[in-house]
Amino acid sequence: MEAMLKRIITLIVVVVSASTAGKVPDFQADDLEGRQVTLDSLLGEGITIISFWGVTCGPCKAELSFLDSLYEVYADSGLSVVAVNTDSRRQLSKVAPMVTSMGWDFTVITDPDGKLVRLFKFQAIPYSVYVNPEKEIIKTTTGYTKKDEREITETVLEALHADTPAFSLGDCKPVIRSSSVRIKVSQTTDLNVFLADSSGNEIKPLHEGALEPGSHTIDIKVEELEAGAYQVIADDGRTRIIKELQIIE
Repeated sequence: MEAMLKRIITLIVVVVSASTAGKVPDFQADDLEGRQVTLDSLLGEGITIISFWGVTCGPCKAELSFLDSLYEVYADSGLSVVAVNTDSRRQLSKVAPMVTSMGWDFTVITDPDGKLVRLFKFQAIPYSVYVNPEKEIIKTTTGYTKKDEREITETVLEALHADTPAFSLGDCKPVIRSSSVRIKVSQTTDLNVFLADSSGNEIKPLHEGALEPGSHTIDIKVEELEAGAYQVIADDGRTRIIKELQIIE
């Protein structure tokens, strides 16, 4: 009982000290291509999330997939995401294939010898550190559930000081009969997507309703339309994004 109490007290001390430790110390590590990176090279202009994970950790992969959806939308606004893999050298060969299969676009670095684990002094993964451009720790978190997504998004938006849209809309290639548009959503959003003429007048609905965080592809059927310039418009009641669509003969 005494040993267990000591462990609990130690864990509390570690978490609190990480949350109030001030600045993240400089470090060096290798990315998946074997290139050496530094903390300075990884920092975003607004906020950086350093997330520690392992290949067999389900909550880690779920959190990183959510962070990737945020990164896709907010990278241009100053968000940087860095995933630190904590697996041993024996497991390193599994890391790159998993990152590829998950489709993550952020930077992944490796820590096979546990240097960063010891530097950040945490007990369990997933463990994430939120850092501002001055390397000051905004907050730390341990564990992840879907309920955490709103708080994560709010932390990012507050750090970016922006009324940033909760979704992004991909470009549309010229088409003959059909096309598709890719929508990336950072938080559950009620979205109205429709095809319009060049003046913005709606021609046909493409999607209406809630979209969960992640990447979504919406098909566009244009067989019945004449060649010319059109628009794909996405609107969540707060933000409207318009992409040009050219139908060719």
